Amino acid sequence: MGSTSDLSQLAYDIQGSEHFSEGARQLLERLLDVLGKSTIPGLVLRGVLHLRFDDAGYRDLVMVERGESVDELDQIRPSTTAWRYISEDPRAVALDVITGRFSLPGDGSDCLEQQDMSDASLTIESLRARGTTHILVLPLQDSHGRVRGMVSLEMNSRDVIGGDYPWLQVLPELLARMVISAPYLLALPMGSRSSKSELDVLPVESRWVDEIADLLSIFARQRQTIFITGPTGGGKTYLARWIHEASRQQADRFVHIPLNQLSDDTGLAQLFGWRKGAFTGATSDNSGWVAQGENGTLFFDDVDCLSSQQQEGLLRFLDTHQYRRLNDSTDRTVENTRIIVATNANLRQLVAEGRFREDLYHRINIFHLLVPALSERRDEIPAWIQIFGDEAHRASGLSGGWTMTSAALEMLVRHPWTGNLRELQRTVQMGHVRAQVGNEMSDTVIDGNHVAQELNDDYQTTGPIHHLYTAGKALFEEALSEGGSVDSVVFDSKGLLYDMMWLIAYEILGDDVEARSTTARVMRQTGALEFRNYIRIRRQAAERLHQFYVDHGAVVPASLRKLIAH
Repeated sequence: MGSTSDLSQLAYDIQGSEHFSEGARQLLERLLDVLGKSTIPGLVLRGVLHLRFDDAGYRDLVMVERGESVDELDQIRPSTTAWRYISEDPRAVALDVITGRFSLPGDGSDCLEQQDMSDASLTIESLRARGTTHILVLPLQDSHGRVRGMVSLEMNSRDVIGGDYPWLQVLPELLARMVISAPYLLALPMGSRSSKSELDVLPVESRWVDEIADLLSIFARQRQTIFITGPTGGGKTYLARWIHEASRQQADRFVHIPLNQLSDDTGLAQLFGWRKGAFTGATSDNSGWVAQGENGTLFFDDVDCLSSQQQEGLLRFLDTHQYRRLNDSTDRTVENTRIIVATNANLRQLVAEGRFREDLYHRINIFHLLVPALSERRDEIPAWIQIFGDEAHRASGLSGGWTMTSAALEMLVRHPWTGNLRELQRTVQMGHVRAQVGNEMSDTVIDGNHVAQELNDDYQTTGPIHHLYTAGKALFEEALSEGGSVDSVVFDSKGLLYDMMWLIAYEILGDDVEARSTTARVMRQTGALEFRNYIRIRRQAAERLHQFYVDHGAVVPASLRKLIAH
């Protein structure tokens, strides 16, 4: 199992790593050392660590070579079958690559039940091509026992093909190193974006982009399906286009297929095409969407909207890379087309409810990426404003340039953006249109009032409401910071400054239990809360503030309306 000093040194080395990738390499080196020093037959090739959360998708992919080198991570493909076994039952899984047999080392069973191996075909093909004959896959679990990834260890041992590979000789030592390393490894920060990343087509810089750029560069070079999830309007289509631009298919077409627009009757024909006379109204041949993307990228958007028949058709296409046009007798083969699938739905829940095929879910859930809501990527907002503003200005055909005032920019950055990028794009476009009304200058200037009219839930940028909001925000943030000294100066006889602070607290912190506790602490510090009836005091403040907006003829912000409704 390894000496206590060896395990302690491993934990110490990983804990001292600067970021996750460095720590992962430390672990992989030690695991490969165990294999190399053992008496099990064959040549040690490589170890690959896949960091992936079921809900949040892939976070990192790290490889350490010992045998014949492969082109970085170009040929590394995860076994979705192994991941399925590990995520459902976190035990070590062995794969005989030549026979395609999965088994649990040491449990006495011949092999694991394999109802459908089609999703593993590309992985096994890739493994064979690089000389791998046997793989051991180990679960990476956090301190709560949740599976956060897996480690695959590859061997070349042709003398034991078809027989029982002696993984049991080394399994205890390998598992001990996995267990001792996992808490320290999972606590490490993600690495920064490589300066050599191929994803220079990414139009924005942010913490999230910095974390995933190198991973996207790896994914872009794979043949396997990429699965993108995230909220509506969050930028899944932009991400798919970025991947296409960094892939080998970049010179060919990117075809966006909105699956929510397929009809129930002719949906498969829309995808795969039809021959003349296939149905009433089919007066000529139609190649279909899939043919348009041959050798390029097919982006299947809103996959949750497919009917059961359409799900079956898509599954067959993904498994065989073949399709047949309606009223045709010949199958057509697609070899070099990149597949990206996206949804804003929880497919696992739909599978549990019987509304989505489980085999299709596992077939597309290979390289999974989660796009966070825009509210979690606020550092991207200024860059997106610039992009959308440039688009709107070019479309307008106006001479001169365009700018946005700092007040308008601040308003957009602090907005909750429940509609994500799509809402931001519409807001900037409409703000640009409104800025043209009565504009006699050569340049178009979008100010806070132009933006506020579109949002219909923000604040005037001049006058008493603006000054009240500015003072309230400053006072609240001072009280929120540790050790801040707060002057309890009342704005007027009604205490509207404190009333505004309740609204700002709601916007900044939210309304869960922890947020309420923090708000109560800050309000007591400023003297705005002297009693224990938190809800009643907050509602009274919101009602007074609402009347203040009405009295000044200002647009009542949505956040204030929600605050009153709670």
